[in-house]
Amino acid sequence: MSPKTKSQTQEGTVLRVSRGECLVETSLGPMRCKIRSKLRKELVYSTSGSRAPRVQRVQPTQTRSPVSVGDRVRIRQLGPDNGVIEEILRDDDETWGLLRQAPESKQAHVLAANVDQAVIVLAASQPIPDFILLDRYLVIAEYHSLPTVLVLNKIDQGLSAEIAEEFANYERIGYSVLRMSAQSGNGVASLREQLQGKRSVFTGVSGVGKSTLINYLAADSALPTGALGVKGEGRHITTSSETIALDENTHVMDTPGLRKLTSWSILPEDLPHLFPELRERMGQCRFRDCAHVDEPGCAVRLALNGGSIAPRRYSSYVLFYRELTAQNLTPWEHA
Repeated sequence: MSPKTKSQTQEGTVLRVSRGECLVETSLGPMRCKIRSKLRKELVYSTSGSRAPRVQRVQPTQTRSPVSVGDRVRIRQLGPDNGVIEEILRDDDETWGLLRQAPESKQAHVLAANVDQAVIVLAASQPIPDFILLDRYLVIAEYHSLPTVLVLNKIDQGLSAEIAEEFANYERIGYSVLRMSAQSGNGVASLREQLQGKRSVFTGVSGVGKSTLINYLAADSALPTGALGVKGEGRHITTSSETIALDENTHVMDTPGLRKLTSWSILPEDLPHLFPELRERMGQCRFRDCAHVDEPGCAVRLALNGGSIAPRRYSSYVLFYRELTAQNLTPWEHA
């Protein structure tokens, strides 16, 4: 290997993150890249007023991996098809942040960067939709001003009147809901139209058919799929995040299934603005600092009593608000 090759740098886009290694698309083709150790550390500065700020200690970053699918990075090329990521070319507001609460870790896991929209996939029956978890997804997407598409997959298995009404409530407050079957292809054309020309991150719990949908959309992707567990819960078949190109201008990002998630930076006073049906009533309450929980003269609760706000959605709001205001707890830690 020549010294010249060692010193070359390239910019590229991260296509896959798996077990500490990334696949990066560059002008010279895809390259397997390690992550430079300095990107896994952060400096903690002294806050003492008696001395000038200086590095007090070095600690691991609060994120499980500093690099996300979709990130633009600068790499140092070490060989014809491998290198090391030296720099992440990203602003914080370019990422869609979630905290994946694996049993062994509560580190932040940023699902994707440079995303145009989120596609949240749910199943019509198996696994049964978790609407509180869906509301958490939507709150985080609203916080990042990220458009969302709800995909109700497996409609060939039947759709109960109760679940159908729940999704009708989401449509009433402005969310797009696409009903389809990845197995038969019914309705997938509508999804393809929603994806065209955008970078979309697919997310949802395991077993709802994210990878099956992507395989239908992109015949060459061949993502692994699997059956449900004995309790009707999804099994974690997708273990890494990956970008698949549907055409030159359309990309989808498959992500591991999430059973629990959280966000950071959301404050209790942010929360009403992240529920569309509450947001449109801001400024109408008797008290300027109304929390919309049990205050008198609350326009939100008046709308709830009048049937303009779905009771289950309001229950999600109250649950999240109490979690965010609980003392000595990380927001949504006990979701």
